[in-house]
Amino acid sequence: MTKSPTAAFLTIVIENSGLTDRVIAQRAESAEPNVLSMMKTGEAGEGRRRARVEFP
Repeated sequence: MTKSPTAAFLTIVIENSGLTDRVIAQRAESAEPNVLSMMKTGEAGEGRRRARVEFP
């Protein structure tokens, strides 16, 4: 599967954050770690609640 530009961007930002998917999910207060993995691979579709996560 070809990654979307959004999925590619998320992968880069998450990998460069130094944080695990679990920590990011906890900071988002709504996302589960598996949802982040799905977003990075482009498997997560529309309709998910949007969360704003700030990286240090």
